[in-house]
Amino acid sequence: MVKLVYCLRRRADISAKEFYRYWLNTHGPKVKNASEALRALRYIQSHTCEPEVNQAFVASRGLSPAYDGITEVWWKSIQDVKAAMA
Repeated sequence: MVKLVYCLRRRADISAKEFYRYWLNTHGPKVKNASEALRALRYIQSHTCEPEVNQAFVASRGLSPAYDGITEVWWKSIQDVKAAMA
C-alpha cells in the first residue's frame, strides 16, 4: 500500500466556510468520481477544528498556524501512483 498525505491551507482570499463547503461538496465528489481512473483505493478528508479553537492552540502553545485540513489518498502500489500521476 502507498499513502500520500496532503496538508492543506486555504488561500487567504477564501473564507474558512467557503473552503470547507467547496472541499466537502465539490472537490470530494470529483475525486470520488475519478477514483477508478486514478486507481485510488481510498480518499479521506480530515477537517480541522473550528478556527477559534485552532487560534487558541496556537496562542497558548506557541504553535505554527494550523492546517485547514489533511487529505489522504491510498493506492495499492507505487505503480498505481505513477499511473495516476501520468
